[in-house]
Amino acid sequence: MAFWNKWFGKKESRTVSIRTAGGSKQRIHPERDYDNFARETYLKNATGFAAIFEVAKSTASVPWGVFDRKNKDELIEIPEDPLNKVLTRANPAESFSFLMLKMVSYLVMCGNAFNEKVALEGGPNKGQIRELYSHRPDRFEFDIIEGRLNKYIHTVDGKKTEWEVDPITGQSDILQLKTFHPLNDWWGAAATESAAREIDTSNAATSWNRSLLDNQGKPGLVFTLIGNWTPDQFDEMEQYLEARSGPDYAGKNLVIGGERGTNAAPYGFSPADMDFGEGDIRLMRKIAMAYGVPPELLGIESSTFNNRKEARLYFWENTVVWYLNYIRGEFNNWLFEPDSTRFVNYILDDVPAFAEKRDMLWTRAKESNFLSVDEKREMVGMGKYEPTDEPGSQIFIEASKVPLGYVPETEETETEETEAQARQRLLDEGYDEEEIDEMLGLE
Repeated sequence: MAFWNKWFGKKESRTVSIRTAGGSKQRIHPERDYDNFARETYLKNATGFAAIFEVAKSTASVPWGVFDRKNKDELIEIPEDPLNKVLTRANPAESFSFLMLKMVSYLVMCGNAFNEKVALEGGPNKGQIRELYSHRPDRFEFDIIEGRLNKYIHTVDGKKTEWEVDPITGQSDILQLKTFHPLNDWWGAAATESAAREIDTSNAATSWNRSLLDNQGKPGLVFTLIGNWTPDQFDEMEQYLEARSGPDYAGKNLVIGGERGTNAAPYGFSPADMDFGEGDIRLMRKIAMAYGVPPELLGIESSTFNNRKEARLYFWENTVVWYLNYIRGEFNNWLFEPDSTRFVNYILDDVPAFAEKRDMLWTRAKESNFLSVDEKREMVGMGKYEPTDEPGSQIFIEASKVPLGYVPETEETETEETEAQARQRLLDEGYDEEEIDEMLGLE
């Protein structure tokens, strides 16, 4: 505790104590129906599934590594750091990529994701992190005391697991990732909430369209009864119609005989009347927009190759990189001590979406004539150039090139002295005219 007090001091917000209502101790349960979120978006709605999966799989495709900050401007990757093993294999059952896929899917779909770290409890490597897990958000609840998070509580089949939270630092073996919620202090807001009406409407429209297809695309019929019908006859007619409804009887005629009869006329709207196709496209666009995915990437909009390439770059820069930055910041605060120079970071070197942008950057650096070699290397994300005697470590340039500002030395050439200049020089040295004429061979 003294260590953390040294770093953080004893301080608190004046609003912390009023974040709970109805007593000093409180249990905060999930407010949302997570099962409904998962079912209506990820499992039933094609656009919702595609958008969530696009964000999650793109984020999970990026590799991570452990780095050390040697100085303000120089970062060094540490491949031998034990944490790199966790960033490859998160736990015995999952790779780190799959853990990221789950974590981001939870975060995008319901606005919350809960991760657990498992460290060695003894031995020379005590405290070293060996495993990471991502858990379902609906199984967590918060134990709150006087406005502060006291415990994370995880419940499965009635069995509870609790993790303590440090009252000073807020650190725990559980890390909650959440999106901003303007009306809730503990739970994040999901993109699914803002798109809920569009998702429900899309699902309902799909069900309605399926019902029409089951009925050969024909709307319902209004039956006008002819003659006097007794209650028993009416019930018999109703049972007969119900027995001959459904996809197996789609398009088949009904024959009603006897002294009574009916007159049938269609009612309702056809798919064309409802403008079903265009309406569904509009819903799909809004759902994709809520999750930050351009419609071109989901096949909603017809697009050329260039449009799709630009849409993918926009998606990575504005959606995927945001999630990566957020996760990086929270992970570094969770995995390392405040005074540590080590940190985890994502590596975008091999991401295809940025290939053209990287090529443009390298071209600008290569063609620049006012930057030094080290400045060009820094521009493209490389370290300072340190040549050695090994040929493979040297950079060769054209022999005709010289450093900027260098003025070459020119060889002095002897110029022939004129007679007048020679005479004046000799006069200055004290010779008289006769002596000068003799010396110049003029006599």
